[in-house]
Parts: sequence; structure tokens; C-alpha cells
Amino acid sequence: MFDGRWRTGVDRAVRPVGVFLVRAGASADLMTFSGLVFAVATAVVIANGWFPLAIVLLTLTGFHDALDGAVAKVAGTASIRGAFFDSVTDRLTTPSSSVAWRGTCRCTTGGESCSCRSRF
Repeated sequence: MFDGRWRTGVDRAVRPVGVFLVRAGASADLMTFSGLVFAVATAVVIANGWFPLAIVLLTLTGFHDALDGAVAKVAGTASIRGAFFDSVTDRLTTPSSSVAWRGTCRCTTGGESCSCRSRF
């Protein structure tokens, strides 16, 4: 996701959190899988129109996705399989929220006006 100019700074910033999570017993696979669970929960919340809660869950999903690599590096478990698992999970989570948004919004033909229902 980040090229060489940003990678070092990002790694340096998330490493302490990765160390904490490894000491707490988290694995990179756990972080990736729990991110998937949060993404599905986010989609359900969006589909039901609870947008403020969706923002919180989407943020938590992003943290899981950002930290799974840090956990793998700190634990010394970074692998091609783990990178593949993370990539596949990313491909599943992105469309789930998009589909949920589609279910909450109604647009007129031609898209002149759209409205999204919210429970708040």
C-alpha cells in the first residue's frame, strides 16, 4: 500500500502497537480475521442505516487491516501465505460495505437525485 518513501515511517509508527498486540497474544491471522468480522458488521450496520456506528466500525476495521502486518513483523511470522490471506480478506471487505451502501440509497433514473435512509 505504501511505497518506499512512506513505508519506513508507517512501520516505525505502528511497530509499538504491534509489540503490544503480540505481547497480549494476538497473531497476524487473528488481526486479519477479526478485521473481516468487523467489516461484515460494518456492512450490516450500513444496510440498517446506522451510519454513525458504521463510521466507528469502519475505523476499527481499518485499524485491524493496518496492524496485521505490524503484528506479523514483530512476531516474526510474516509470510507469503499471510500476505495472501490479508489480500483476499481486503478483496472481500471492500465490496461488502459498497453493497450495503447500495442497499440504503435510492436514486432516480439518470441519478439526478439520491436519498439514503438513516436511523439517526
